[in-house]
Amino acid sequence: MNTIDDTKKIILKVKKFLDQTAWGEEYASRLQNMVDRVEMPCELAIAGMVKAGKSSFLNALLGDDYAMVGETEMTATINYFINRRPPCPETPIKVVWDDGHDEWASKSFLDSLQGHTQEVLDRAKGIDHLEYYVQSDFLDENVILIDTPGTNSNVDEHSQRTKDYIDGEEILRRKHNEQSIALKDKADAVIVLVGRVEKSQEAKLIAGFSQDTKSFNSLGVMSKIDSEKGVTRAEWMARTERYSRMLNQQLSAIMPVSANVYHAVTKMQETGKLHFIQDNIRKIPKDTYQYLFDGNRELFKDNRTMDTMYDKYGLSVTVRDEMSNGLDWMVFYTIANELYHNDYEIAVNNVLEYSGMKAVKTILRQQFFDRSRIIRCAKIMRDLQTILLNLRERKLYDLRKDVENREAYLGIIDTSSSSAELKQSFRKFVTAHICTKRQYDSYVEALNELILEIEKIWLIIAKVDQESEALLLLDKKRDFFSPEHLEELEILFGKYPNKSVSTDRNHIFERQYYWSGEIEFAADKNVKRIMELAIEAYGIIKT
Repeated sequence: MNTIDDTKKIILKVKKFLDQTAWGEEYASRLQNMVDRVEMPCELAIAGMVKAGKSSFLNALLGDDYAMVGETEMTATINYFINRRPPCPETPIKVVWDDGHDEWASKSFLDSLQGHTQEVLDRAKGIDHLEYYVQSDFLDENVILIDTPGTNSNVDEHSQRTKDYIDGEEILRRKHNEQSIALKDKADAVIVLVGRVEKSQEAKLIAGFSQDTKSFNSLGVMSKIDSEKGVTRAEWMARTERYSRMLNQQLSAIMPVSANVYHAVTKMQETGKLHFIQDNIRKIPKDTYQYLFDGNRELFKDNRTMDTMYDKYGLSVTVRDEMSNGLDWMVFYTIANELYHNDYEIAVNNVLEYSGMKAVKTILRQQFFDRSRIIRCAKIMRDLQTILLNLRERKLYDLRKDVENREAYLGIIDTSSSSAELKQSFRKFVTAHICTKRQYDSYVEALNELILEIEKIWLIIAKVDQESEALLLLDKKRDFFSPEHLEELEILFGKYPNKSVSTDRNHIFERQYYWSGEIEFAADKNVKRIMELAIEAYGIIKT
């Protein structure tokens, strides 16, 4: 199956059908938009509440300081990140204004969006979105990342001086809220960022998720895990695994991350700064490390009480400032503590693993980037199906009532005492706007055929997608299956194009029954998922 070509063909079929009806014009732009979207890059939106760490996360993904970090809510913008060379390296940002015109700008333009002035507010209100043209090893050319402004922001009226400003900020806040929600709904896939959650806040986290995200195209990320001391990576994974089970209908998983730790380490690897930190932090003797650094963390900064002790080991305020390099304290502490206790390579690997960003990148590549075309076509198919079902359930229902009355209308016209010319005019109007029973029946037949065809294509897309997911998981969990069952599943999921599964219904029922029994005893989440996909795959064959 050529997913893109088949998707295009069915859209054009639907368009051809609608052009023969009274509804063609109503749906023309939506259908054309679908045709245009088929080959456009897949949109992956980063969504979440304000201050959830979206921009830091995005910078960690892309490997550079692209998105503004720590900006005020009012200056936030929608940012599209596109893996493409800009026309001019000095102006890599396209500013798209609300009135439709655009202009290229340098990174210094971002400075004009910072601050709490009326001028900044007015400028931000006029921007629809920014497009960053970047060269990133991570970002696939078939995927566009979108950094949304965030939802549920607050306006601090006490910090503002004028009513006009407060009103203006409120308008911008509402705009950002609406844009973020709209983009999440429109995007092909979504990364939802939440802040770290304490046990007392679990119910609030669960309640905050509605049915507006689906697990097949949504990944949850719990950010800023570095802000909680003493929690290991394994403990974070266990905590988020619990949330993943609770939200398995809305998110494929929830991954714990520290984007700031990852971004800092990768940048300092390039500059050699990590060696500088390790060489200096190890000047602190082991017998005083707990007191001097680990147990009095804030005192690492400029503090007269501790200066004398630090100076004794050659760690002046200047050296300490250079070591911490303006990093958030917990980010620096996490990195420095590992470098103190472990050899360089082990420490770096430990910190990178703790950050969780490598795991998230792998998931994004496998679940979204490698599946971007399928995700896009699947979304278009669902949109197309929604249109046709609406036509069948609403438009045809209304049309049927008119069709049933058509002959009555014509009879009334024919028996009226109006002039022949007026009768002819009325007849012409009725016949032009109300189809015959035969035409109506042909619409019903054509519409049902199109819906059936879309369902068939959808099944094929779903099958391809599920096979991709299943083979990926199976590769990780090979040891959980016997050689015979491994071969069965690999054939079922299409690993060997020259081999196929028996279509005998009794055989299919028997295999579904077997895997339904096995799934009850599977403890591993991914093994369970493989078995679920096997049952579904056999069901598709049966269908």
